[in-house]
Amino acid sequence: MKVCLKYLICYSALTLLFTQGLFAQTLTLYVSARAKKEGNGTLKSPYTSLQKAADRAVQSKTPNVYIRLLQGTYYLPETITISNEKDAGQTIVFTRYQKDSVTISAGLPLQPVWQLYRNGIYKTQVPEGLHFERLY
Repeated sequence: MKVCLKYLICYSALTLLFTQGLFAQTLTLYVSARAKKEGNGTLKSPYTSLQKAADRAVQSKTPNVYIRLLQGTYYLPETITISNEKDAGQTIVFTRYQKDSVTISAGLPLQPVWQLYRNGIYKTQVPEGLHFERLY
């Protein structure tokens, strides 16, 4: 009876480790704001957008997903959406890669060409359809 109890305790501990602990499935994806072309989410070939990584994370159904952001500024053209089944038991964590400096900005970078309008006032063109409240 003692031997059976030992095996039962060991089995229970291993089951917990495999399903919830050290051996739980983990997926790590990488994103680079500086990447020239879309990759497959690896460190050598990262995704170019946070949304692409989030979509891949949800699609994977892996219990623990880490999305590592490589150094740079990430401009968000729209809100990131993570649509997952209710109670999917999935954890998705966005974090910087190692000690990289990362900025997530809701702004939009413009490269205006300023021209003198009159009396010290300058003007520039912005993309059609662009609506904004502030210009920095």
